[in-house]
Amino acid sequence: MWCDLESPAAYREIVRKARKPHKCGDCKGQIQIGERYTYISGIWDGKPTSYHRCQDCTHIRCEIVKETEEECMPMNGLVGWLLEYADGVCRVDSSWFRWVGMLNAVALIRGGRQIYTAEIRERCLKESTPCSEAGAL
Repeated sequence: MWCDLESPAAYREIVRKARKPHKCGDCKGQIQIGERYTYISGIWDGKPTSYHRCQDCTHIRCEIVKETEEECMPMNGLVGWLLEYADGVCRVDSSWFRWVGMLNAVALIRGGRQIYTAEIRERCLKESTPCSEAGAL
C-alpha cells in the first residue's frame, strides 16, 4: 500500500447543515448554505485540523472503499488519491474511469477541479506497461 499517513491523535466526523458557504476538500467545489456536508476534525502531527466534504464526494469515497477495500485515503485529497492510483503501474481500469467521471460531474456542478482523463492516458502510454496490456483501454 502506498499510504504512510499518520493516524490522528483525535478524530471526529459528523454530518452538518451549512450555515455559510464552504469549499469541499475533495472536489474543491462549493458547499451551499443549507446543504448537508461531512465535517471532519482531528489532531494530526499535534496540530488541530478540520475538513469539509460535500455529500457527493462522501458518496464517491464510499464507493471506492467498497470496491477497493482501500482504508487509507487522505482527508483532503480524493483527486490526489485517484491520480496516485492511476500512477501505480498504469492501474487505470473501468472502475477508475467511473470514479473519475463521478468526481468530474460533481466538480463541474460545484465549480471545482476536474481530472482530465486524456492526461492520465498520456501518462500511462509513457509507462513501461501500456494501458492496453493492463486492460485499461
